[in-house]
Amino acid sequence: MSGSVKLVHRTSKTNAKGEAPVYLRITIEGKSTFVSTGVAISPRHWNAAKEEVRSSHSIADALNLKVRGLVFNAQAELMGGRSAKQIKLAINGVGGDFCTFFESYI
Repeated sequence: MSGSVKLVHRTSKTNAKGEAPVYLRITIEGKSTFVSTGVAISPRHWNAAKEEVRSSHSIADALNLKVRGLVFNAQAELMGGRSAKQIKLAINGVGGDFCTFFESYI
């Protein structure tokens, strides 16, 4: 099963502050699923070619670390042969056994 993981700045969903969310786009066999990264930034702070927050943003390093971690986790799940829906659930912390779920809230 081939697939890809890409960061996408969804400027069509700009909020009142002028910030747009950054999503993970997981594409497997031509079907895409979007997963929120929890990061919203101004379009002038997004480098689409490098898929990262520009260094001109005050907390660029922290935001880039967060989104790179999500990309890494999604790619690892993808290599494990999971479907886009399963990857989305794994990234959002849903699924797995009860103990793992419960430990995330302790």
